[in-house]
Formats: sequence, C-alpha cells, structure tokens
Amino acid sequence: MILQEKKIDDLIHLAEICIELLLQDSEHYPEAFKQYNDLLIEHEEIFWSLFAVDMEHVIDQQPIESWDSFPLFQLLNDYLRQHDTLSNGRFHQQLRDTFAPLVIRYVDLMESCIAQSIHKDNRRRANSHKIERRNNEFKTEENKRRAEALKIARQDDEFKTEDNKRRAEALKIERQDDEFKTEDNKRRAEALKIARQDDEFKTEDNKRRAEALKIERQDDEFKEEERRRNALRIHNNRDKYK
Repeated sequence: MILQEKKIDDLIHLAEICIELLLQDSEHYPEAFKQYNDLLIEHEEIFWSLFAVDMEHVIDQQPIESWDSFPLFQLLNDYLRQHDTLSNGRFHQQLRDTFAPLVIRYVDLMESCIAQSIHKDNRRRANSHKIERRNNEFKTEENKRRAEALKIARQDDEFKTEDNKRRAEALKIERQDDEFKTEDNKRRAEALKIARQDDEFKTEDNKRRAEALKIERQDDEFKEEERRRNALRIHNNRDKYK
C-alpha cells in the first residue's frame, strides 16, 4: 500500500514537471508555436501519450476504493481544460476515460454526501422549526400564564382596593358610631344632669310645698285659735251683760 502511494506521488511529481516543461516551451518559443502550430500540437499529444503509458500502469494497480490518484486527475484536468490546443484532445479524452469510474464514484459520493447533508440540514431545520414552534408555544403559554398572573394580580389589587374601601368605610362608620356614642353619652349625661336638676328642683319644690303646707297649717291653727279666743271673748262678754 505504501509502495502504491509512492508510485502515485512520483507520478504526480512527474506530471508537474511535464506541465512546467511545456509551459516553458510555450513561453520561450511563442513564434515557433505560431509557425509550426499543428506540428507542435502533435508533439505535445505524443509527449503526453508517453506519460499516459506510466499513468495507465500505475492507475491499474490502484485499489478500486482508493482515492490516492484523484489529485493527479485534478492536476492534469485543470491544466488541459485551460490549454488552447490540448483541451478536449486525445490525451485529455484518454484522461477522462481512465478516471471516469473514479470521477463517477466521486460525483456519486459527493451527491450522496450532499444529499445526506441536505437531509441532515432538513432534519436540523425541521428540528429547529419544531423547537422554534415549541418555544413559541412555550412563550405563548408563558405569556398566557403571565397574563393570567397579571389578571389575578390586578384582581387582587382591585380586591385589596375594594377591601381597603370597605375597611375605610367600616372605620368611618365605626368613628361615626363612636361619635354617635359620644354624642349620645353627652346627651345621656345632659339628660341625667337635667334629671338630677329636676329631682333637685322637685325636692326643693317639695320642700317649699311642705313649708307652705306647714305655714298653711300654722295659719289654719292660728285662725282656729283666733276663732276660739274670739268665741271665748264673746261668751265672756255675754256673761257680763247677764
């Protein structure tokens, strides 16, 4: 396996040298390429056909599942696609045919990876949407609970306000009752005072009446005594005239 990797590395290095050599030729002899264009194109195709012999030999020894030779295809294909005369030429077509199974496997693998990635991404998105919906439902439920809590809090505040009003009204009534009791006690005290004054007046009046009755009796007794004395005097005077 290590030997096969070494062969691939050497082949890639050889391809880089060949590409560099042909580039130098085109740079140093541009006029020759213009004058003998067809001949030089054929020369390049033959040059690459010689390289293809070693390439085919190394590629045939590669395991089917190996990707070690794929960098070689990328290197040569990128060079040939940009070449004015070798693009779609004999060696370019041979390169495509040789690496077609590998490229097909690569494309299939990429498609599979992309499909898996899309599937995973869709699953992630679906899970994300699901989580987002759950979060939205949770937020909606949380908002409902908060709204309900605020409603209950407002009801509690209203109840407290109403209860405070009732307590204030009760305190007001209680104060009014206290004031009424105080006023009633004052009235009762005043009534008791008046009653005592009435009793005192009645007692004094009774005393005056008793005194008046006593004086009246004394007057009656005095008058009776005066009548008796007068009657006795008259009787005595009668006796004198007899």
